[in-house]
Amino acid sequence: MLVPETRPGLILRVRDANDADAWNQFATLYRPVILRLARRKGIQAADAEDLAQQVLLSVAGAIERWQPDQQRARFRT
Repeated sequence: MLVPETRPGLILRVRDANDADAWNQFATLYRPVILRLARRKGIQAADAEDLAQQVLLSVAGAIERWQPDQQRARFRT
């Protein structure tokens, strides 16, 4: 499965909840990935949509605390 590479600048921008353009770009990159993963796990389409929304909301709530760390996994993982 193709997983997008997240630009570090975009991650910094989504930390600003008011940056609608950054959030649109982020959701455009990751929503399809979340949906594909959910569908591969057998989740029905409507439930996968709900899951994608919940994941993006969780990211929005936690992104301020995220710190890049070369010793740990990349942001997307």
